[in-house]
Amino acid sequence: MYEENESLLVTQAHNGVPILVPWGHQALIPGTGFKSENIMGHPWMDQSAFTPFDPQAPYIKYESQGDRRAYFRSAESDSHGVSTQHYSGSLGATVDLTFAKVNVTGSYDKDIKENKDSTKVSRNAFYRAGALHFAQEPELNAIAYNILSRADGEREFRAIYGDYFIAGFILGADSGAFMSVDDATKRMTDTVALKTTVKVCFFKAKTWITSSTTTHIDHSLVVNLAGYDTLNDLKISNLNTSLGDAQQRIIDMVEWADTLETRVTVKLKDKGIEPGRKFTLSESAHICASGVVVQVLLLPFHTLRGYQYGLSLSAKNRLALEMGM
Repeated sequence: MYEENESLLVTQAHNGVPILVPWGHQALIPGTGFKSENIMGHPWMDQSAFTPFDPQAPYIKYESQGDRRAYFRSAESDSHGVSTQHYSGSLGATVDLTFAKVNVTGSYDKDIKENKDSTKVSRNAFYRAGALHFAQEPELNAIAYNILSRADGEREFRAIYGDYFIAGFILGADSGAFMSVDDATKRMTDTVALKTTVKVCFFKAKTWITSSTTTHIDHSLVVNLAGYDTLNDLKISNLNTSLGDAQQRIIDMVEWADTLETRVTVKLKDKGIEPGRKFTLSESAHICASGVVVQVLLLPFHTLRGYQYGLSLSAKNRLALEMGM
């Protein structure tokens, strides 16, 4: 799960609505229980609330229609900036001696020029290619049904089996890339000029002029790269790297985004996923681990008819206990 989505998942779970969990390359088995109150830790339950599944039976069906969407966005921007600053100052002093007069004047100039260039490139795409889901509503096993029908059965049921279960997988992929290049040059020039005039009695005044200029240049190149590709199980976050390495990486990641639909289609074909085909739970788990599952569909147990019937029995048992008291 991605941390940025956890708060949304908590809200959805609190409201008891279906949940779509972003997924990667870990294998999950349809029907596995999910305890939403453990969503920040380990929410998957070890015990199954359903009647044991035949490992050879195809319970999971693929449907290409429904959630089949695509999105693509590309953006590039360039900015250029130049700034200049100038500082200046002067000084002067005159000294009268009995035999001479000395006059000194000086000036100081500082020039600063900054050039800033920034380039940003981003590419984002997602593709949804249908879903795998139970062909028929799974049935609660006898133990789960018995627990649920008790007076305080719903609380016990959640403690053992959770409040959600894996009902299916959304197929597809997400891909995106971002690169920024900030190139800055700062040129600082300091100029110091000094003029000295000495007038000695009975002699012609003499003048000396000296000046010096120093230049200092600071250059910085900052390259940041970020990207993700769920099909390749790739996630790069704020990677500070060299320009050459970043350029090669961004070329690869942009190509992944550009070819996302094609890559997903090829992956589906490799896995034998086609409209109307059914899969066993083991085959479905293998597909989940292949990277083509972009979201896991969780449904609340209370959406099942068997669960609702068990609750009705639980209500009757509570009423009978109260009347008996």
